[in-house]
Amino acid sequence: MGRKSYIGLSAFLIFVLTLLCLVFLPLQVWTKQIQTVLPKGVQVREMSGHWWSGQALIDAKGVTEPLQISWTMPSICQPVEWFVQHYQVKGHGRIRPSVFSVSTWVDEMTIHPNLLRSLFFPRAEKITGSLIEIKSWSSQYSLSKQRFTEFSGRADWSSGELSYGFNSNKYVANVQQWRIEGALYEDLPIIELISVSEGALLDAMLRPNLDLEITIMPKLIQLFGYHWPGRPEYPAFVMLKPLFDSH
Repeated sequence: MGRKSYIGLSAFLIFVLTLLCLVFLPLQVWTKQIQTVLPKGVQVREMSGHWWSGQALIDAKGVTEPLQISWTMPSICQPVEWFVQHYQVKGHGRIRPSVFSVSTWVDEMTIHPNLLRSLFFPRAEKITGSLIEIKSWSSQYSLSKQRFTEFSGRADWSSGELSYGFNSNKYVANVQQWRIEGALYEDLPIIELISVSEGALLDAMLRPNLDLEITIMPKLIQLFGYHWPGRPEYPAFVMLKPLFDSH
């Protein structure tokens, strides 16, 4: 073996060793780098473990207590299994990152309805009722196209109550057999809130700039006791709400 071959082999070994050292470093070392790619409304409080198995405490906008997130990789050929624990949300699923896309599955999750306040009902005084149950949800995000190529799922909310005050008056809407459905519309993920008896109540579309375009239907307004003079199939109004604070 010539001198150039020895130099080349040495350089390759140094590269491999350096890469292995970086991979095996504890995740605490990467906390600042990970924080830079997260939206401003999401903050890493603590992180431990390694890329293939670890846990983290995450502060998120609209969530009062930190989310406890853990993950583990059963094998290199299988998706990473993730788990989330919080007094208002609990669930587990899988995620498979690749060079071209990121696929995510929610296998099972329960959500306290009060978490809907920060996203869809910011003016509500209180949201109570049964837990929102997600049985299955899946999505795929293309890194090259920078858009969702798959987004679908369903959640059920059997009963509850939404209340808010306006001009010293209190308005209450009763929840009976509502469901939340996810789908793609013109390559944009959309979540629709539907009453089994009343029909579509609202939908929220995630724009590429991470703004939620929320469309309120007359049926939702009427559930609070308001009279709506317009046609029921047309939206009552549309509003934009940032999902996260901008950097």
